[in-house]
Amino acid sequence: MDWKVWILVILVVGYFVYTPEQVFVNNLMHGVGGAGGNTPVTPGGGAPANPNSPYTGPVYLNVTDQWAIDQSGLQLLGANYVLYHHDLASVAYSSGTTYSGIKNSNAGAISQVTGDNGVFYLAVEYLTQTTAYIDPSVTMNLNKPFITGYMLRDMDNNGQQDLVFTLDFSTLAPLSAGMSYQIVNLALQIWKYQTTTTPAFTIIGAALTGMTTAGTYTWQYYISGWTAGTYLGGTGYDLKLAKLVLCSISTQGATSCSTNSTMQGLMTGGTLQVTKASLSAVGAQSGKSYGPGTMATSWDAANQMVLMFQANSGGTTDVTQVNYASDLIMERQQPPTSYVLTISFKTASGALTASSLYFLLIYATFDTPAASTFSKYVTITMTG
Repeated sequence: MDWKVWILVILVVGYFVYTPEQVFVNNLMHGVGGAGGNTPVTPGGGAPANPNSPYTGPVYLNVTDQWAIDQSGLQLLGANYVLYHHDLASVAYSSGTTYSGIKNSNAGAISQVTGDNGVFYLAVEYLTQTTAYIDPSVTMNLNKPFITGYMLRDMDNNGQQDLVFTLDFSTLAPLSAGMSYQIVNLALQIWKYQTTTTPAFTIIGAALTGMTTAGTYTWQYYISGWTAGTYLGGTGYDLKLAKLVLCSISTQGATSCSTNSTMQGLMTGGTLQVTKASLSAVGAQSGKSYGPGTMATSWDAANQMVLMFQANSGGTTDVTQVNYASDLIMERQQPPTSYVLTISFKTASGALTASSLYFLLIYATFDTPAASTFSKYVTITMTG
């Protein structure tokens, strides 16, 4: 047969094995998120050994949860796992809306349908009583080669963007005599949820004084009050920051943003400016950067505030989307003073009256797994 005819045959077969639509979805998922890593925690039941064609047989899928701090067993209570076929619509398995815990969802043998070619999608849906957060990048790293990507997508049409993993079993070896399915074990990595009652801001160093003199003045706080962890305070917990603002307040004891004509005049006129705002920490074990990092410093005169940070995904902002928020994670051996909020002010000479007091408010909004929010605040006191 002519070589051109052989090429045509190969292309036609390839079209039906991996349709353009499936290739598009696979490429999209493989390109979203992820980081390096080498060894799976749970290697699965069959080594990838199928270079010629995708595995299309049944897969016995066993999903467990592990605490990302040390890979110990930890129940992710009150969440729903849903396994979808390649079309991201047909459900292959659902753990159900249970609140009793899904430490071992144990989906059992999942049969592939036409077009799966070894590719499934696992959605993690947080519910009203969910107790922890999945860490997508750590989960990917420790479940190679079977978890190959992740994205955010509202799978149950409830308004929340769910975390969805790509599961690729295409490289599994074909079934041998006596086998009914291949076994794949997945261990989702989770962080405990930092509760609403504990976080606070604690000042580092002295208060801002003598600001009638021109110069730059820096005030720092660290996030304190973490839950007592197994290893060190807050270790193994995740606090999700949804919004952080610096705003004017009418009186020293105010607990929310309000009108202050004096501060409005100083900030709008530029005689008092925010020159730096940052919040971050480096993981003691991973070396990974957490928090929003360098934030915005521009004064919004209309709203009398600096919107330093707001949760977003691809430019879309929404403080109620849990998976948009910035993770403040306390890794193992993480110092409890790790997360430092730094704000620097620049003032012109005489802009602040000597010995007079001026007040601004730091107002932080945090998310919970149930998509509700809670707030913490602290007053910045400046003396002229």
